[in-house]
Amino acid sequence: MDSSQGLNSLKQIKTSTKGGEICMEKEQPLSPMARLFHEPGSNVYIVSMMGCKTKIKPDVIKESLVNSILRHPRFSSLQTSDLNAIPTLAVSKDSGYIKITSFWSILEVFWNSLVAVMMFVFTVLFLKDTETPLKGSLGVENRPRRFVSRSVSLADIKAVKNAMNVTLNDVVLGVTQAGLSCYLNRRYSKIKGLDYNSKKDVIPKNIRLRATFFFNLRATTRIDVSSVFCLCVHFLVRQTLVEKMKTGKMGQWGNKIGYVLLPFTIGLKSNPLDYVKEAKAVIDRKKASLEPLYTYFVLYVVLKLFGMKAAGKLNHKVFFNTTLWFTNVPGPQEEVTFYGHDIAYMAPSCYGQPNALMIHIVSYIDKLTFVISADEETIPDPQQLCDDLEESLDLIKSSALGTESAKNK
Repeated sequence: MDSSQGLNSLKQIKTSTKGGEICMEKEQPLSPMARLFHEPGSNVYIVSMMGCKTKIKPDVIKESLVNSILRHPRFSSLQTSDLNAIPTLAVSKDSGYIKITSFWSILEVFWNSLVAVMMFVFTVLFLKDTETPLKGSLGVENRPRRFVSRSVSLADIKAVKNAMNVTLNDVVLGVTQAGLSCYLNRRYSKIKGLDYNSKKDVIPKNIRLRATFFFNLRATTRIDVSSVFCLCVHFLVRQTLVEKMKTGKMGQWGNKIGYVLLPFTIGLKSNPLDYVKEAKAVIDRKKASLEPLYTYFVLYVVLKLFGMKAAGKLNHKVFFNTTLWFTNVPGPQEEVTFYGHDIAYMAPSCYGQPNALMIHIVSYIDKLTFVISADEETIPDPQQLCDDLEESLDLIKSSALGTESAKNK
């Protein structure tokens, strides 16, 4: 592709890795959130790994890229016949957020939001997670990382979901919580010079281990009635989008992301199903709160009042004081191809975050893939963590199906 004319149209993306100012040019292609993730301490880069079923033909891909994507001023995978039309997406399923049906549900949202806000403020000021073998040290964002992945059957996740009458997110978070507990138990056994016993709990009590869990706050085609406030926000944003398109004025594009601080309960359980039950309780509390909207609002205000560097430092403080990043997104339900190459699996992740561990979970057709981004110095054996996650799923599945069979007798 050295002589490909299409590549000459791409401009270099300037970052402030060394603390210098970004040279702002006309039509800067980065959104405010993207520029935030290029600030020192928040230099986050997306890494995406895809496996093909057939041998890759570089010449075919290069020619296709030059003749299609690179000819467009901005990368886009959406073809449209009417540039001024608003999106007409399929109606999403119920989000599972709490419904405002009584005065008690309003109080529940208010209380959960208040607790979440206080924990966020404490985390910014002084509250740190417990120093565990998973907690990264200062400067972890600049050290080499290792990326590993492990795919499991999506049918197994759904089997546990149906047996326990919970959501897929509940099961996935429960499996993650169980896998982290097993991994930490093994690491603490080694630290204390003990022979590893999967049934003997040597993990210190009252460990504070939290994950930063990201939410997409963009308005969608569904009306989410998780709260009156959320309903108003979605209505106003969508009305603004329509008006901006009608008038031809520039709207607020780019990412709109909030996050919550998700606490994990670490420790071995005699009943594997307890991991899923505890995960469900935590997720239900987060659903019945406005925490992601609050974190987005705080970041937006700091960015507007104090600038990009202050917002970057705020993000870094919160991220570093927690233990890991955790994301869970649904992927394609049908097989996709990339210029004639059938995709066997996809494993997206991130590099540069101020945490030693990131767990990204994505589904693809009938598989669910755990993608681990681990700091090599803090977590030298990420493959072992993948083994613990897979083993935890097997234990939870066996216990769930056994309990269901006993009930049916």
